[in-house]
Amino acid sequence: MTSASLRFHSANRTCFVPVVSYREMTTKRDQTNRHRVSYIVAGFAFVFIFGGCTQASKNEYSDAGSHIEAAAKDTGAALKADAAHAKDAAQDALARNDLSSKIRKGIQDHPDLAITDLSVDVTGNQVKINGNVPNEKLSQRAVHLAGSIAGPGYTVEDLLKVSAGKS
Repeated sequence: MTSASLRFHSANRTCFVPVVSYREMTTKRDQTNRHRVSYIVAGFAFVFIFGGCTQASKNEYSDAGSHIEAAAKDTGAALKADAAHAKDAAQDALARNDLSSKIRKGIQDHPDLAITDLSVDVTGNQVKINGNVPNEKLSQRAVHLAGSIAGPGYTVEDLLKVSAGKS
């Protein structure tokens, strides 16, 4: 690019002022800014690369890495244990629900108990039977049936109410 200059005369001397187009000014400004950015990046890189090269800082970085690795392993182990616990809890809940369904079906399949509205809840190794039955004989039959379906590891809690006056 070519540039022109203006000539000014003062009492003792003549001054030449260069005339630069806007395009030349922005191009030079952009180049200057790019150089500044390059110097700043180079400075940060120098400090980052060479600033922490003492043996003490290398040891600190290594120790920090070891601590992070140990924490990650501990977290992984805790997550694995929590997942196993959640799996066991889900399997227990499914087994309780399955047992509860089997007991309800067994009671409903019995000819004398089919007309009753009973609920069955299994918690741990305890089976609770709740509802209304027409007489004590059917209450005992429902409790016995629930115990035989649940098996020897379960106890049956009788919460049945006998409705008076019905046979």
